[in-house]
Amino acid sequence: MNNSPFSSNVHFTHLLWDFPLENGDCIIDATCGNGHDSLWLANRLPRCKQSKLFCIDKQKIAIDSTRVRLQDNLTEECFNQIIFVNDSHETFPQICSELPIRLIVYNLGYLPGEQKSVTTTTNTSLISLQNALNLLRPGGIISVTCYIGHDEGKQETLAIKTFAKKLPKKYFTVLQSTWINRNAAPSIILIQKNI
Repeated sequence: MNNSPFSSNVHFTHLLWDFPLENGDCIIDATCGNGHDSLWLANRLPRCKQSKLFCIDKQKIAIDSTRVRLQDNLTEECFNQIIFVNDSHETFPQICSELPIRLIVYNLGYLPGEQKSVTTTTNTSLISLQNALNLLRPGGIISVTCYIGHDEGKQETLAIKTFAKKLPKKYFTVLQSTWINRNAAPSIILIQKNI
């Protein structure tokens, strides 16, 4: 299996998320799905009580799957730093506004292995991104993986790109990456809060 940084969107996003975190920094996995990214993020979390990982998903089956994956693969100390939220990503827990949020990640679309008709939606994702911008501390990053392999995903990707393009460059730096020689390849959009 090819584990190079560019072999898949998973390897590439993990490379992009691999930057130094300080004690107290918190992370939000806004669409935790089956918990694969959550597990990777939990292992990056500083080992201090103030640092938290919020795993959010509107589907209870996703929260349950993520909880099991993390409980089976993390130390008790690390697992106790995780907060699970069974809710839509358009709203964040109130406590998030009181914490230094350093990274917010989205992996949009449908839950792998479940009904493909249940997806994130353009409207809720745009609301969530606007709220996420307000949560980030300076230097914080939002990472959005968008998929165009289904109709809602095409609309969602276009809307998010339009939203990100309009962000003022004084306050935000925006980057988009995609695989240009693969059909229906996902796009990764990064938004960094400058000040």
